[in-house]
Amino acid sequence: MLTSKPGLVGIFGFGDDMAIAATAAIAERGSKAIVVGFDGLEEARKSVDQDNAFKAVVVQYPDKMGSVGVINAVKLAKGEAVEKVVPVTPGLYITGKGFIDVTVENDKVNLTLE
Repeated sequence: MLTSKPGLVGIFGFGDDMAIAATAAIAERGSKAIVVGFDGLEEARKSVDQDNAFKAVVVQYPDKMGSVGVINAVKLAKGEAVEKVVPVTPGLYITGKGFIDVTVENDKVNLTLE
C-alpha cells in the first residue's frame, strides 16, 4: 500500500496486529503516515506509547460486551423485551495521553482530550 500510494497520510489497522505491522512498514519506508489501531491489547497500547507512527488505538471492552450480551440473552430466554441496539462505548488510547474519556450522546462521539 505504501509503495502504490507514497502520499498516504494514515492507515487504520482493523486489529492490533495489522496496526503494529503497518507501523513497522512505515518505519522501514520512512513514511510520514500515522496509524490508528482497533482492539486495544496491551502490546498495542505499549506501541502507542513509543515514538513511532502508531498514534492511537480504539479499545474494545470484551468483558463488558460479553456481560451485556449474557444479561440480554437471559432476558430473552425469560420472554422479556430487550433493546434492539445495545451499544457499548469503546475507549481510546492515544500517544501522550493514555486513556481518554469517550462518551456518545445523540449519536455524537465526544472525546475529552484535556
